[in-house]
Amino acid sequence: MRKKLICCALLLCFSLAASTSALGYIGKSIRIMGMGEELAGVVRDEYTDIYRNPAYLSLVKRVRVFGQNNLVGRTELRIAPQITNKETGLVGVVLPLPDFGNLALVGELKPSTGEDHPSTVVYRDYSDRHRIDTYSKNVYTKESIVNFKAIYSRRLSPSLLAGVDFVYLKNYHRLDSEMYSSTIERSTASDELLRDDSDEEIRNSDDSPDAQRATLGLLFESWKRSTLDFTLYYENSHYVREASLGWQTDDRWFAPDTFQNSRLNYRASSGPVENRALGLDVNWKRDLSKKTILSLLFGGRYETSKSTWSEQGRDTSYHSPDRYSLSENHSSIKNDDEGFSLMLGIGCETRFAFKILDIGDVLANDLDGACTLGVACKGYWDQDELDHYRWSAKSSISMVGDSVTRSTESFEEARVRKTINSYRLSIPIGLEFVLEKAVKIRLGGEFVIKRIETESGSSTWSKAYHSQGFGLSYHDQIYLDVYSKEPMSHMGNWTARVEYRF
Repeated sequence: MRKKLICCALLLCFSLAASTSALGYIGKSIRIMGMGEELAGVVRDEYTDIYRNPAYLSLVKRVRVFGQNNLVGRTELRIAPQITNKETGLVGVVLPLPDFGNLALVGELKPSTGEDHPSTVVYRDYSDRHRIDTYSKNVYTKESIVNFKAIYSRRLSPSLLAGVDFVYLKNYHRLDSEMYSSTIERSTASDELLRDDSDEEIRNSDDSPDAQRATLGLLFESWKRSTLDFTLYYENSHYVREASLGWQTDDRWFAPDTFQNSRLNYRASSGPVENRALGLDVNWKRDLSKKTILSLLFGGRYETSKSTWSEQGRDTSYHSPDRYSLSENHSSIKNDDEGFSLMLGIGCETRFAFKILDIGDVLANDLDGACTLGVACKGYWDQDELDHYRWSAKSSISMVGDSVTRSTESFEEARVRKTINSYRLSIPIGLEFVLEKAVKIRLGGEFVIKRIETESGSSTWSKAYHSQGFGLSYHDQIYLDVYSKEPMSHMGNWTARVEYRF
């Protein structure tokens, strides 16, 4: 037992080292990503099935610990595109609980902070003057990910399994920046002040979205050669964005009574950004033979998105001796969108064995292989009802002494309502070659045709994608899976997963 724990700890340390000391989140296994993500739900895959329907966790019989890095940025919740997991990793554990079901916990953490305090002073001497330039900058950036996922499942009867999961995703993004610069010039002969300039800029921003997802899954095994599973989920995202800018400049040239002073104050903020989605996925599988499985898939989803954004700016300038100007602008954006999605698909998975080498007279054992082939056809229909409203107001005034020389005001208002229909046909094909159960090579390809229609016109395009990966295993306990969008020779682009099964 002690050796197993030591081995487990070493594997986790390796995985964390490969993931730049961070944790992250995925929703599909490395195996399916190598064969093609669109084959999720068609090709039977343990971790992909658990992620899409928590009831499948009840089928796990052994304790497992696993870690994974993720160099490919992605987001699992469509309502939260701001939340990605690029350059992160994953650590999790699966715990079968006798008589109480199964529990899985996945933790994510990506700590990232930064500080920068450069400061320089430069002295320059010319024939008629000497100059001092001062520059300083303070930057503090915080970007971290704190996510958590818990899955629980239990077999309710010999033919019914149920599971629930909860996901909490949080990204912290913050930037504080302060910059100051000044230039002073004096006469070499008289030490008289010739120029005195200073600029100061302060920036603050914060964009820290969070999202939650709750899922209820059911798996029916009432039929001898068929299974049927349902997944009902609810997603919610809520956050507030803020940004501000303050800028000030003071310029004096040649004489104390000749100067210009400018101040710019800018503030931008949003009301609550609220995105919600409710969806249902259905997956039916039928064993056509011992090696071939037919799948029928259905997905439905309803989504709403609401957000507001406002900006205020004030720019003032003072010119010697008594000139003054003021500019102000205000603008606001409000979006209230809703839409639905439907998906229908059919797919087939088949397995067959073959002999790579048949030279039993030379070797003690022949070299055997097996292949898994997955093919599917999926159709998607998305309809989005967009309702966007925007208004802006601007004003400016110029004065000399007590007299107004120029004053202007303007106001603009616009509203856009339109319907967007998107149709997509996806045809994925994936292969996995298994050599003596220890080495797996995965290849995938996908052909996509997409058409977008609006009131103003339509467009159609097609594109082909490919995927690749491999897997290694040792004594049915240690597993390594790798996926990369780039050629496998570029190890820096690998997404790797290590697992130990007790």
